[in-house]
Amino acid sequence: MKISVTGYYFVKQQMDHAGLDGTPYLDAKTFKGWKDNDYTVKKGGKMKTLELKFVGIDSWNRPIFKDVNNKRDYYGATDILFDYEDTAEHVLNKISPEEITYFGSLFGCEPMGTSVSDEIKFINPNN
Repeated sequence: MKISVTGYYFVKQQMDHAGLDGTPYLDAKTFKGWKDNDYTVKKGGKMKTLELKFVGIDSWNRPIFKDVNNKRDYYGATDILFDYEDTAEHVLNKISPEEITYFGSLFGCEPMGTSVSDEIKFINPNN
């Protein structure tokens, strides 16, 4: 079995973020990977919805969002930047869920770079 250190690390980070125990190359496989290992797998399923509330712009001009259901997780975007004075409405009108990545558990931290597969609902902090 071939597995890269980078691939192992990213899968492990995603498993930890989701609160899952296990070993990435044994416990986290694609649909095809599970089928190839003779597991019965049901394709599909219901995605959870991430409710992200805009909390501000960090020192790198990145928009930062906090998960309202999991107070320790921060999300943001690295490819679209804003001025410090931009309002929540301006940011929410310009950003799309596809641009969001998992940043980590601290405001202003270096982004983990983990893409988000959950459905995203933006919450306006002014409502």
